[in-house]
Amino acid sequence: MRGMVMIEDELENKLSNLILIVIPALKVKNIILHLEFNEILNCLDQLSEILKGKQLISKSLANKLFRLYTTVETELVYVKEGEEPGDLLPQLYMRIMAVLGELFMD
Repeated sequence: MRGMVMIEDELENKLSNLILIVIPALKVKNIILHLEFNEILNCLDQLSEILKGKQLISKSLANKLFRLYTTVETELVYVKEGEEPGDLLPQLYMRIMAVLGELFMD
């Protein structure tokens, strides 16, 4: 069990570091760092597997997920011409809901 908590913490830290890279690029430079966003989606996939069956998640993780989604949703309208967000927002939404999914099933 301790190993799972460590992996969860490592993934949350990795997610935090990636957010610190992608959000400033999106807000200040109006660019989408696709590679880093793909890494975020991968972290979210791993977190959803690790958290499956859990009734609670940390407040810090919930805050990161909320701020990530709302910031990306707000800032995507300002991306530079030629920067294609594609299905980034729906993918982000689906992955975040997969992390939170069982919390809303009860």
